[in-house]
Amino acid sequence: MKIRFALLLLFALLPARLGAQCVTVVQGPVVGPWTAAESPYCVVANVTAPRLTIEAGVEVRVAPGASIVISGALTAIGTESAPIVFGALDAGGWLGLEVRGGAGTVLEHCRVGGSSATGLTLIDSPATLRHCRIEGNSAVGDGGGLVAQIAAGDLLLTDCAIVDNACAMFGGGIRADLASGRLVLDRCELRGNQVVTPVLSGVDVGGGALFCSAAQEVAFTDCVIEDNQVAATCSGCTCFAIGSGGGVAVRASDLRMTRCLVLDNRIEVRDSPFGGCSLEVAVGRGGGVYFDADGCAARLDNCVFAGNGISAMANGTDAQGAGVFADGGVAELRNVTVVRNCAASRGLPTVFPEAVGGVRIRQDGAVVNSIVYGNVNSIGWASVTSDPQIFGARVVVTYSDVQNGFPGVGNIHQDPLLAGEGTWCGAVEIGAGSPAIDAGNPARRFADVAFPPSLGGSRNDMGANGGALAEGWRGWERGALGLRAEPTRAACGGARSTLVFAVSGGAMTAPVGVFLEAVGGTPLPNGPVWLPVPAVFCAPGRTEIAVLFPVVLCTAPTLTFRAYGLRSSGGLVASSALTW
Repeated sequence: MKIRFALLLLFALLPARLGAQCVTVVQGPVVGPWTAAESPYCVVANVTAPRLTIEAGVEVRVAPGASIVISGALTAIGTESAPIVFGALDAGGWLGLEVRGGAGTVLEHCRVGGSSATGLTLIDSPATLRHCRIEGNSAVGDGGGLVAQIAAGDLLLTDCAIVDNACAMFGGGIRADLASGRLVLDRCELRGNQVVTPVLSGVDVGGGALFCSAAQEVAFTDCVIEDNQVAATCSGCTCFAIGSGGGVAVRASDLRMTRCLVLDNRIEVRDSPFGGCSLEVAVGRGGGVYFDADGCAARLDNCVFAGNGISAMANGTDAQGAGVFADGGVAELRNVTVVRNCAASRGLPTVFPEAVGGVRIRQDGAVVNSIVYGNVNSIGWASVTSDPQIFGARVVVTYSDVQNGFPGVGNIHQDPLLAGEGTWCGAVEIGAGSPAIDAGNPARRFADVAFPPSLGGSRNDMGANGGALAEGWRGWERGALGLRAEPTRAACGGARSTLVFAVSGGAMTAPVGVFLEAVGGTPLPNGPVWLPVPAVFCAPGRTEIAVLFPVVLCTAPTLTFRAYGLRSSGGLVASSALTW
């Protein structure tokens, strides 16, 4: 009775606005389960629990400066229609959800956002996450979205989104240390995460989306790793800034990537002020993926690395492997497409800068049945594609299309005629008439089995479209490369109305348009509407496009806006909803 009275008194003392948001107020030691009938739960001070079960539909709102720490397993299983949501009670960041020593932790259909001290932390707690979204969290150290330090056991993520998280050191989205376990990501999206450091005399950071420093294996399957960033600036006459893995950085682990899209990730390293002294160094390694693991192996199958970049500015600079950089261990790239990546090394003449825009493999490696083409090596203030697209003295390249050629059996150096090519950022699948069709290794084990994305006969197609593992590959459905359409505002009235949406992280190739269909309210009079946008966009950053449409479209209270690239009948690029 005394405990209940104390909670009632605490609820009464809350500000009226916060009290109206809360059904159950919690602090200190708690027991579960937390139920939808008693939701929302408002955490007004630190909460601890020996273990905790949370029902579908529960919302947990945490006050600034408060955290939730569970010393056993967490079971939080929501549904698509009734997710479990962890977020901020009021303005100001809360301090995250932490699970310690809880084998068997499961989160399903959960959302974690708004923490200023990492969204979800797992300490010796092997876990399974399904259909979870970790978004908009930050950390002053490592792992803005998720930190996992697990001595024994696996971390499994399926159909999860790690989006728009940030930290200052390693792993803008995810920082993982799994001494003997596996980190597995299946059908996950890692997008818009970043590592941004304060100005220091020396800094070594990495993993815009994900950084793993130790694991038995890191495995990605059918994942999208897009628009992540590592940015580091140093200051002082002997300063250094090192950035690794604009998208993914993996050390001391085997790496396996299958049917993944690694797009528009970037590294920006520099000194400040630029070139002020003679010993300043800026190094960027692996704009898309960085792998450094002596005694380990990296295997990349049917992946696309496109539009990734490195920018290094200092007196001494090094920009290596804007698409892929294998710095240690053995690396094999099979049926990959590495195109339109850019390494820019802006060093002063006193220290000759180096740049590799495509693939850099420092130790033993193999590239087979692949396309490595149109990558830019920019040294000083000139951009060239005549330098080697693949750089490495111990790399064996066979049955691949490499711009400017590369010694090896079955290699060609012809324009691969990628569908949508003609601008810097066209589509990345091979098109009809491509010399890459039926030009891969003729051995039966490499044979094509899925049409599409493969073309021609059963002989392997070079690039991500070819081979047995191309079956189920989703990249060819995306249309134009790297487009993200985001409705920003709309106005209804007068004879015509305007929708403004943003394009970021890539570009579109003509014909471009917006596909509108009603989700609720009055159906559109003539069904879905295709509205062409008469322009070709190929610029980094964010571009706003205004589209006029008949006022009658405003009769639907909710519309879904879908942006298509080159193939308006297929190739869905992105979609999002705007409510009138």
